[in-house]
Amino acid sequence: MREPSSPRVSVVIPTYNMAAFLPEAIESVLRQTFQDFEVIVVDDGSTDNTREVIAQFASCVKYVWQQNAGPSAAYNRGDDVARGEYLLHLDADDVLMEGAIEKAVSVMDSAPAAGFCYGQVRDMDEDGKELKLARRWPERSGLTTARQVMLEFLDLNFILPSAALFRRACFHEVGRFDNSLGYGEDTELFVRLAKRYPVAYIAEPLAWRRKHRGAITAKPDLDRQERSWLKILEAARESSAFGLPRRRLTLCVYLALARQAYGAEMAKTRRYLKKALAHGWPWLGTRTGMDAIVLFVKTLLPPPVRKLGARLKRWRGSEEMATDRPDLNGLEGEIPRDG
Repeated sequence: MREPSSPRVSVVIPTYNMAAFLPEAIESVLRQTFQDFEVIVVDDGSTDNTREVIAQFASCVKYVWQQNAGPSAAYNRGDDVARGEYLLHLDADDVLMEGAIEKAVSVMDSAPAAGFCYGQVRDMDEDGKELKLARRWPERSGLTTARQVMLEFLDLNFILPSAALFRRACFHEVGRFDNSLGYGEDTELFVRLAKRYPVAYIAEPLAWRRKHRGAITAKPDLDRQERSWLKILEAARESSAFGLPRRRLTLCVYLALARQAYGAEMAKTRRYLKKALAHGWPWLGTRTGMDAIVLFVKTLLPPPVRKLGARLKRWRGSEEMATDRPDLNGLEGEIPRDG
């Protein structure tokens, strides 16, 4: 329950050495049509000129500094000082779409049982130029299920914190961000929330995600990523809310990990795929199983052949081939569930 004088929305912007992008992120909040908000910038021990950049917004931004502790700790530190009914976590290199907060608040107000809502994302490069990446979003807005949220993650169609609005009471109820993960903490939190509360989906883009060399996701820590995914997998196995077969779920998780590792660490990619195929052998005849087999074969090809394939893919005007995505529709209907 918020205090009468409190803003309805607390926008928390964690930042670490993102001074070059931070002004655009802050300005995208200040330009919103919905104005009942506060902006909290949590400086996670930056060594660039972040403090000087923030000084330009001193009249409209609350600045919090902490020793470098990682994104989860920065998110939670922002919540410590937040006063709003709703929380929006905007990454310092991302940008809100016009009207994003108004749309999200309207949806949450109309769905009082929802723990959070999320919308679509558009991608841009370091200079703000749109990147045409292949993504498949549900076409209709409305309440969705824990199962659908998990399918989005398994399809590598991650929900972006910058395009999501949390009900703060629910955020506290499930325990906030897990500082122990160090990677994928946002995904793990979304799954925890989806287990307990309905989720609202907005079939419109709410944020721009910037892809650049300095981004955390540009150089993924695969070991941390694996720990995060396995924790998510365990949570899904323990809950009937997701309604997914355990072996098939394990297959999809390790296939998702393999895709993340592909191109950077081929040995680790093969290790993930072996685990995927070992757990998911009943589904080897499905498209998901074939995806894993095809990706395994691709890891064995000589680098020049893989580069040729990549050039052909770009020539075809697509960033992702059909065999690079799992068949997540009809996840339960192909053979009896294995419990």
